[in-house]
Amino acid sequence: MQEAVAQVRGKGYSVVIPERSEIHLKDPEIVRHGSRYGVRMLADAPSIHMIQAVIQTEIAPLVGSEEQARDLVQYINEHKHLTE
Repeated sequence: MQEAVAQVRGKGYSVVIPERSEIHLKDPEIVRHGSRYGVRMLADAPSIHMIQAVIQTEIAPLVGSEEQARDLVQYINEHKHLTE
């Protein structure tokens, strides 16, 4: 997982390949295609895909007067270090 996270940070995307024990093979089947025959094999396994995404949010509360809006901006600027 650490390697995958490093790849996501470097490339923006990564896939974690399943372990052999997680791969489930179905019984092979003989299939006919015209006059020829073949074998169909099915398997399933979990796949973890990680992507890096930048999430941007806008909050625009209406507070009343211009003075109240200025007070709110001042309050946010004084306390935004709490979220960083």
